[in-house]
Amino acid sequence: ERIYMFPNPWKASYWGTFKQEGKPLPFADDVDWVLLPVSLDPEPRAVYDSIRSQFETVHENDGVRLLRRLPEG
Repeated sequence: ERIYMFPNPWKASYWGTFKQEGKPLPFADDVDWVLLPVSLDPEPRAVYDSIRSQFETVHENDGVRLLRRLPEG
């Protein structure tokens, strides 16, 4: 079980030795749930836009959105 601060792990930010900065981390495909603000700055918005087809919104309220990974297939 892991918890990341968005946009990690899809775009490494403040990660380890900074050798992976800006790159997807190898376990990005293992993330099943995402909780993030509805209003995002442009850079995190671009990351969200790149992954949103893999997730469905299961709850949105008071400025936060909860996403669940869609089943493969």
